[in-house]
Amino acid sequence: MKSIGEFKVGQQITLIEKITAEHVSDFVKFSGDNNFLHTDHSFASSTSVGKPVAHGMINLSFISKIIGTYLPGHGALWVS
Repeated sequence: MKSIGEFKVGQQITLIEKITAEHVSDFVKFSGDNNFLHTDHSFASSTSVGKPVAHGMINLSFISKIIGTYLPGHGALWVS
């Protein structure tokens, strides 16, 4: 893991992830959040969004992945 002194202004990481129906299904099982907006195509199509949307916490987990895996990396803990 890098020390704070090794970071440079402008460093970046790009992470491209495709959230699949399996991700959503696994998250529903894990979290218990079975909101129809995430799980029911018929219901979600009747909303202003028009289709099911992934849970926001799935998206947020990718920030944790970046911090704990890439920048700064293994051993890092996101506290604020």
